[in-house]
Amino acid sequence: MVWYIVIIVAITYWVIEQHNCQKQVGVKAKGRKMTSLNSKIAAWSVHIYTSMGGVVGMFALFAAAESKTDTAFLLLIVTMLIDATDGILARRANIRKVLPYFDGAMLDNVIDMLNFVWVPVFIMWKESLLPHHIWLIVPIMAALYAYGQVDM
Repeated sequence: MVWYIVIIVAITYWVIEQHNCQKQVGVKAKGRKMTSLNSKIAAWSVHIYTSMGGVVGMFALFAAAESKTDTAFLLLIVTMLIDATDGILARRANIRKVLPYFDGAMLDNVIDMLNFVWVPVFIMWKESLLPHHIWLIVPIMAALYAYGQVDM
């Protein structure tokens, strides 16, 4: 699983680098704003990379459901690495300009809710880490409050 993510990162980075090399050549359309196909491929590659965080997060949830908590936490570490690097790649590919109609920040927030709220809460419930299940309300409400903030 980790090798797939490494390959996706490498391909995404390569596509962005190819795009940046072509930008330096300075090809412009006559008075029109045009987004090159390479720019779109680079942008969509970053979105796919971000989405992989959700896929890995679901596998972490599946592992937790099978009481493989150690595997679940390892997969959550992979999701943290993806989350830590996808914004860098997005800014490098200039995604907001290339794909203004697709909100990668919203995609990232949804995936973050899965990986950093629902999977850990599920693990707390499955492993009975709290004195009573009613205490799960605290991390859930705290996370919902945090993610509801405008500047989140």
